[in-house]
Amino acid sequence: KRDARVFMAELVQADPRSPAAAEIQFRLGRRLYEQKDCAGAVKELERFSIDYTGHPSLAKAQLFLGECYVQQQKPTEAAAAFERFTINYPQAEDVPLALFRLGSAYFSLKQYGKSISAYERLIAESPKSEYLKPARFNLALAYRSDGQLDQAAATYAGYIGSGVGEEEAQNARWEIFAIEKARRDYAGALKTLAAIRAKAKPGSESDLNAAYQVGEIAASSGDAEATRRSWEAVIALRPADSPYRLQALVKLGAIYEKASSWAKA
Repeated sequence: KRDARVFMAELVQADPRSPAAAEIQFRLGRRLYEQKDCAGAVKELERFSIDYTGHPSLAKAQLFLGECYVQQQKPTEAAAAFERFTINYPQAEDVPLALFRLGSAYFSLKQYGKSISAYERLIAESPKSEYLKPARFNLALAYRSDGQLDQAAATYAGYIGSGVGEEEAQNARWEIFAIEKARRDYAGALKTLAAIRAKAKPGSESDLNAAYQVGEIAASSGDAEATRRSWEAVIALRPADSPYRLQALVKLGAIYEKASSWAKA
């Protein structure tokens, strides 16, 4: 039994200028893409893109190329492919996907300004896209990585308010907390920790971590009394073997030793 790939390649070579050859060349690249043979798909799709520039399937070929570069972890090539797609086919139905991939590729390359532009365009032009919510979260990450902390915090807040699931909302709250902690906005950080605990299941890792971080914030702000009270509150929580509870015990012991409260230590 002959290999279908070899047979299709032979058909193209027999009459490469025929309309049938163009269609076969595209199908060959698409077949390899669907089989997750990205090395082979890239070779055939690039050939198709060069030899058949006016073909109606050229947009799909460009999209498949970009997706293969993503799978191959080649963000430079992926960014170029998705950039070409969004420029050459601005009305295509796959533009939201291309913009999402473009933002991710530029983020991987640490070109945060371009990443921000791609995500902002997706959000502005495709408000009903399935990629809208992850684009908002990634946009906040890009703002944060670019040092635009106010924009990052505001974008995370908007993401939470957009109706995402509770797990996604908690992840965004933790990101907001990290920004507030880095900026030494201790009041804001405590408010965010309170919001995290209000939504967390009592005794969950998120609940215990937030309770522990209250003590960390108090310590960073120089409030020794609040630090002690916060970690005393943590040791009353369960499970008893939580790493956050154990860390609080260690730090509380050090506080008691410093105060010569040997019995408590």
